[in-house]
Amino acid sequence: MRRLLVEGMTCKQMAETRGVTTDCVKVHISSMLSRTGFSSKTKLAAVVISKRLIVNRF
Repeated sequence: MRRLLVEGMTCKQMAETRGVTTDCVKVHISSMLSRTGFSSKTKLAAVVISKRLIVNRF
């Protein structure tokens, strides 16, 4: 889910890609924000990108 978030996908797009509901995606995003302390998915994605926490697939 993190990779899809960083790629800029909407909740609907993430849900379709993973075969889950948009509510499920929103729960996962909310959980990530809660655990990291970020107030928005945009801020979370910006930090993940800037710190290179997700490595491109080979």
